[in-house]
Amino acid sequence: MAKFGEYSPVSGGVMRFYVCELKSGVLIDEYPLEISQALSRRLKTYGAGEFQLPVLGLNEAQRRAWAEDIVPWRVLIVVCDDNDRIMWSGIPTGRSTDESPVVRFPCVTVEKYLDRRYMGDAEFEQEDQTASIARTLAESVGDDVVGIGLEYDTPPSGVLRDRAYFNDEDARVLARLQQLSNVINGFEWTIDVEWTDDERSRVRKVFRTGYPRMGYVTNEPEHVFSVVSGVPGPVSAFSHESQWGDGDAATLVQAVGDGQGEDKPYSAPMIDSAREAAGWPRLEERQSKQGVIEEDELETHVRGMAETYFGGQSVISFDALVSQWPSPADVSLGDSARLDIETDQLTISEVWRIVGYSISPDVGRWTPVIARVGDTEGLEDDDAG
Repeated sequence: MAKFGEYSPVSGGVMRFYVCELKSGVLIDEYPLEISQALSRRLKTYGAGEFQLPVLGLNEAQRRAWAEDIVPWRVLIVVCDDNDRIMWSGIPTGRSTDESPVVRFPCVTVEKYLDRRYMGDAEFEQEDQTASIARTLAESVGDDVVGIGLEYDTPPSGVLRDRAYFNDEDARVLARLQQLSNVINGFEWTIDVEWTDDERSRVRKVFRTGYPRMGYVTNEPEHVFSVVSGVPGPVSAFSHESQWGDGDAATLVQAVGDGQGEDKPYSAPMIDSAREAAGWPRLEERQSKQGVIEEDELETHVRGMAETYFGGQSVISFDALVSQWPSPADVSLGDSARLDIETDQLTISEVWRIVGYSISPDVGRWTPVIARVGDTEGLEDDDAG
């Protein structure tokens, strides 16, 4: 198998853009789209981007058909390499034109559809968080009649939970899924878009969960990103961020439930005492949990917050070539990747995880986002509650 830095024949950097029906997945046509804003993907949430369509570059049939073919919230734009391997896909949310012969289509990935639907009544008592609860949440938007025709890959996690959802709470499905997955001992999820056959006549949309992690997690990954000062390679640049801003890190976290005044429930605060003792001032973060009133459930949420916020988040982004191993078509969100960096500013040789990526408007370039979330040493696992 080719190593990163060696030429891989899987792609010459050329991208192809297909338009498929969102609900059925049936291929409509290929169009000469261009990426006008970077196309992003992330675990456990949605990504975004933008395309532009130079109308003067269309053939006669496409000039007549494009306005009916590329309709916001009715189609899916699928980005492939020159071997038709899917690298990204997104739903147009609008289209804009002006005096120039170019039409713009802002897009979001399929996960955003969960934010356009409300969660109805559903109750679970000691049911598996992935195979039962998360799957039911996805099924509420995934039918073939009024939904987007999802398929499901939700193996049991072995973690049982109690949950009660009510229609009058006006909670969106995405919010419910993120609340469920972000607690301690939670899970990861995404929606993958795949070809259904070798003829590339239709795509399917698969809601997937992974417990405790998605992707191929290993101490000896095949994906390697290398930057060594003075040595040319396919990675032309990288950025390393230790994120301690609002929403990135804290030393005290607290979950807040539904209610007013004295009736509003709060979890007990959880404190990163080790870092405060080492000199950090207190940084606080509270999160409201819609529909949550039980103390045990709030405690589960606050432990998940501690896992996310304690220690901050270290993120490295690389500027890499689509034509080199690995390309966006080679990786799955959650995969392990080795970082070998040796520069004047940073020396690191560790295994982190690919938590997202973006495909650049610059032809042939992409940016894998590789993260190490702050340590969780000493946190207790949620005991099936």
